[in-house]
Formats: sequence, structure tokens, C-alpha cells
Amino acid sequence: MKRDNLQDIWHKGSSNIEAQSSEDLKKLLEKKVVKVMRKHSFIDYISISVGITLFVLLVYAGIKRANDTYYLINNVVLCFVVAVFVVSGIRSHYKINYNTMSLPLRDWLRYRINEISKSQEMYPVRYFFAILMILPCYLSFFVYSINRSFLDVVTNQAFFPAFLIVFISGSFSSLLAMRNISLYKKKILKNLKKMYDQLCEQD
Repeated sequence: MKRDNLQDIWHKGSSNIEAQSSEDLKKLLEKKVVKVMRKHSFIDYISISVGITLFVLLVYAGIKRANDTYYLINNVVLCFVVAVFVVSGIRSHYKINYNTMSLPLRDWLRYRINEISKSQEMYPVRYFFAILMILPCYLSFFVYSINRSFLDVVTNQAFFPAFLIVFISGSFSSLLAMRNISLYKKKILKNLKKMYDQLCEQD
């Protein structure tokens, strides 16, 4: 690899960069790529942790209110959806971080760029399911907290304004959260693509 381009990739990465060999510069680049990927992994860790916590809470509440059939059905459906998200997140994290450790740096980058790009394309679907989960999740924790039957709550018109407010505010909050995550991942993807393009210029 050409020394000048490697220096461009690792701009201001070392105070004595002029004294470094091309191999040293390549190692510095690899460290920078790993640092960028750690930021991506951090988001995955948070998402997976939140999903697991929600799953545990839903199971616990379902066990405590096992005599309420409709409440139990609500929680079982929610648990299934949350479990799918968690498993999908763990699988995606594994594919991106551990599935190709032996690849050369350029191939390593290309693989991750492709996987993150696919993940970005799935955000509309994830948002749609997040919207569908807002009201059932709220009902689950609300019914549990006031200690009334699920059917009693959903058929009581006095609760409808609260349901509407929760749904609208929850939808807006979910949109903002997923938009911010998407923008952050786009920034990571842009950095990876820039590094990959510079590596390809050496061929």
C-alpha cells in the first residue's frame, strides 16, 4: 500500500507519522476501523439489553397475572415479537463482528459495509413493528400496575384518551429514537466507506 494514502486515512493519528513504516500505518488504520466498529457495537449492546430487559419484565408480569387470560395472551404475543428482535440483533451483531475475523482488511471492510447497509434498509420495518408494540406494552404495564383485569381496562372508555396520548407520544418518540440511531449508523457507514475507497485506490 502507498504510504501517502495511508497517511491520509490516518490523518493526525500520530505525532510522529513521518517516521512510521507502511506496515505500521496499516496497523494504525486497522485500529481506527476497530474503533469505529466499537461505536456500532455499542448501539447493538444497548438495543439487545433493552430487549432482554423488556422480555424478562413481560414474562414476570405474565406469571404474576396468569389467571387473566387476555392479559396473558397480550404478554405472550409481545414476548414473541421482542424475542424475534433480540435474536435478530444478536445474529446481526455476530455476523458483523465475529463471522469474518480472518479476512484481509479490505474484504473485512467490504463485508461490514454490506451488512450495515442491509441493516439500514430494515429500519422502516423495525419502526412499523415498534409502533405496533407501543399500545400492547403500555397496556401490559398499566393493567399490572392498577391490578385490574385486561378486559376491564380495554373496554373502559375512560381510558381511551390516555391510550391515544400514549400511542401518539410513543410513536413520535420511537421515530426520533430510530431516526437518531439511523443517522448515527449512517455516519459510521460513511466513515467505513471512505476507508474502503482509499484502500481500493491502492490496487
